[in-house]
Amino acid sequence: MRRKRALVFLSTPLTPVNGVLSLSERAHVLTLRLLSERCEDVAVVARVRDKAVLAGAEHVSLAATGARLAFQVPDFGTTSRPLFSAAALLFSPKRMAAMRALAESADLLYAEVPSLEGLLVWRIARRLRKPYVIEMRGEGVLNPDYLRARIGWSGVFASKIIAHAFELTRRRAVGAIFVGEELRRRYAPPNAVTAVVSSVRLPPASPRAPRRYSEPASAFLFVGHLEKIKAVHVILASLAQIATHLPPDWRLDVIGDGPERAALDSQANELGIGVHVHFHGRVPWGEQLFRFYEDADLLVMASLTEGNSRTLIEGMAFALPAVSTAVGEASRHLCADVLVSPGRTTPFAETVLRLASTPERLTAMSAHNAAQVAEYAPEVLSLRRARFLDTVLNSANLGRRMNVSDT
Repeated sequence: MRRKRALVFLSTPLTPVNGVLSLSERAHVLTLRLLSERCEDVAVVARVRDKAVLAGAEHVSLAATGARLAFQVPDFGTTSRPLFSAAALLFSPKRMAAMRALAESADLLYAEVPSLEGLLVWRIARRLRKPYVIEMRGEGVLNPDYLRARIGWSGVFASKIIAHAFELTRRRAVGAIFVGEELRRRYAPPNAVTAVVSSVRLPPASPRAPRRYSEPASAFLFVGHLEKIKAVHVILASLAQIATHLPPDWRLDVIGDGPERAALDSQANELGIGVHVHFHGRVPWGEQLFRFYEDADLLVMASLTEGNSRTLIEGMAFALPAVSTAVGEASRHLCADVLVSPGRTTPFAETVLRLASTPERLTAMSAHNAAQVAEYAPEVLSLRRARFLDTVLNSANLGRRMNVSDT
């Protein structure tokens, strides 16, 4: 019998699509749907933004998840505005009182962290002595370099505030979902219910059959947001270093858009490899994107930080070999000889050349990566998330704490 009430604080704004409030973050969609199956009421606190936050992503109406928008908080904007907007919200007696009133009738609060929403949940839960659950899909905003790239030098100061707020929030959570084992190892709350669950959506017919290479790799692929934290400039500089050792017709397809696109385009031309680098902008998830994975020989990723990269998992689903920095779950999924420390151009170049020029190793890596995808089957991920929520919701007074098996 569904008796519980849940109050969920969304960290990604809702977007009106054809006049209907919709979500573009898959993790939120999955969580809201599962909570709605288990609770008689799932209320949402969220921002609303006219422009989609995740352009090209699949949008699902909030109503279709079974949840309802109970309170709309002001959008924080970009650049330095989030700092001021966050302060205005946290110190608004009227808004805080309204959110506490919603939380009064909730049995469980839920928020993604690190985020302002997580801090709101911590403050409200502490005041009302309510249990809450957190979900962590990455640690980018805990990285000073990431925030400095986003909002300038004030990001260094902001990262310290965010880290302190995150520490307060995570330690008192009764449950926590993490996108990868490394995040759970580092940030699991003491004695809390924990689970490792990705929100990745595998392409149909995954995994694809392992590839057999008879020639060196010539088609390289990057997929992701073009921001400094992804360090695409390292990929370009690395390929420029080894360009004379690659097949004459080599190419790099760059899928994605962002604030660094113009600078990266200029860099490619300055390095003399502009003719080999092709920027395609945002490509929606589906057959058009899948063709790039199918046509590529090698996936290249140089991120400074990651949680559990969806791009890497998608590439593995297409049995695509990869070279990556040793961040997030890449260290668990990939072999040691294709991992490089972040920000190091020459080691990255040497690793790419060594793998790209060895068809036998490319073939072995293809089989290895395809085998890794089994743990991301939709039914496996759904069961893990459902089991986690059941454990939390069914515990006595939502206070029982134990670990959830991931198998």
